[in-house]
Amino acid sequence: MKFELYRKPWKARGEPKVSIFPNGSFWLNGGALKFFQGYERTQLLFDPDTRTLALRPTKELEDSFAVSRSKGRNEATISGQGFLNYWKLISKKSKTYVVRWDKDHEAVIISLDRPL
Repeated sequence: MKFELYRKPWKARGEPKVSIFPNGSFWLNGGALKFFQGYERTQLLFDPDTRTLALRPTKELEDSFAVSRSKGRNEATISGQGFLNYWKLISKKSKTYVVRWDKDHEAVIISLDRPL
């Protein structure tokens, strides 16, 4: 018999991914978390014209949100409910996105029009 393993689409496979949950939190897998090495906070930015969201690592306390790392796991969450509500981006279901690092903006970029 030749068995094939079913791999859940949201499972971390090295690609940097961010999920946005209906409760307003962001979940970063290990691939996305690597962009936050040395940082415990992020700024949340949004371009409504392109529907692009950015997570910019920062050490500033003002206008930033905590990157809460999970103990013993290579993942983190960010509570962004106010931000998502302000931009009317809350969805009734979770969505996961492959993300990329943008050198010009020094931020993780999420294209909201391209969920997995």
